[in-house]
Amino acid sequence: MKQIDDQMSQNLIKPDSIMKELIVYFSLVYLLTWLCWAPSFSIEFSHLTQTILLNLGNFMPSLLAIILVISTRKKEKVSEMISRILRIRFSVFWYLFAICLMPTLLGTAYLVYYALTGLEFNSLLLPIILPDLWPLIPLVGYFIAVQGPLGEELGWRGYALPKLFQLFNPFKSSMILGIVWAIWHFPKFFLDGTIQFELADAYGVMMALAGYTLYTILLTLMITLLFVKTNGSVWAAVLFHAMSNFSHGLVTILLDTTGAISMLALMILFTFSMAVRNKELYFKQLIV
Repeated sequence: MKQIDDQMSQNLIKPDSIMKELIVYFSLVYLLTWLCWAPSFSIEFSHLTQTILLNLGNFMPSLLAIILVISTRKKEKVSEMISRILRIRFSVFWYLFAICLMPTLLGTAYLVYYALTGLEFNSLLLPIILPDLWPLIPLVGYFIAVQGPLGEELGWRGYALPKLFQLFNPFKSSMILGIVWAIWHFPKFFLDGTIQFELADAYGVMMALAGYTLYTILLTLMITLLFVKTNGSVWAAVLFHAMSNFSHGLVTILLDTTGAISMLALMILFTFSMAVRNKELYFKQLIV
């Protein structure tokens, strides 16, 4: 099996040290992000202040990862992070995987949803894109830059996942990171104007949180496969994350029970088949 960043295998750190770094990172991400989001729950702050701090919180996973890497004062760690960001040369197949998988799964889920309920197609983004198609490029750019991927993936995949790989196999690493990622979103289930709030309003907080956690774990397993197959490309993870968010605006079925169940069921089936086909990758510990 091809290992990610073989050049790093000679610089392994003790497991206790890696675990400590991960605990510090995840704890700081939670603390600083949630502090930034807190003013959005209070009327004492202006809308501008709330917006600035909310977006700062959205970028905290990546910002904190950059700060922690720079603080080591080790050129090889800084160059490694830069290398992961600039790693854009990989096979067309994995570009198609990153761009097309989630829209395809959501589109298929809608067909199941339509067959079961007969309800008409609903999309937030399609009226903006059609008939000219040119808005597609700035829309995807918006989803990359503003809607999470750029602000998160340098942290989740660029910093945390390679460290998790040094402690656990990719499957267990994905399970841990998926749960951490889901919990990070928790305050948004109470923040009006977010998709998490809409899910909580539609299904109740506990059910919405359970479904969202399952969703993020499945998504993490998919991104892990992409990350490994592209030799640790953060750009690939950013692209997949962006297209995942974009696809939910393109095919809007999450707030209907049948639609949400159809989507999760298809994701489970795909992820299971993906894990079976790549069991050596998922269940053999990688050196990073």
